Amino acid sequence: MSSVADESLEEAWTLVEEGWEDDGAHKRFIALCDAVGRLDEAGARYRAVQESDEKRAPEAKRRIDQIVVRALATLQAQRVDPPDRPRRTLFWVAVFVFLAICLTTMWMIRDL
Repeated sequence: MSSVADESLEEAWTLVEEGWEDDGAHKRFIALCDAVGRLDEAGARYRAVQESDEKRAPEAKRRIDQIVVRALATLQAQRVDPPDRPRRTLFWVAVFVFLAICLTTMWMIRDL
């Protein structure tokens, strides 16, 4: 990650630490982490707070839950449905086998 993004994350986290009760600071930090693809970083920081500070642990847990929801939404948005090709290929293989069986049967009946 670029040093500019690192610095921005550090600045945003500093604002969170300084104003723990400021909902906007938390939202900006998480949004920034999401924008630069570092939700794992946000989760790690909140996890550290949750494990080290009983007073701030409930808020940290709530933010971790928000990060998980955001990460799942990102994964869902990036989900790509598999192409239809395997089904189509299987269909044509089945048609070819069916025709081959029919033609072989007709050829064998003709020789009787």
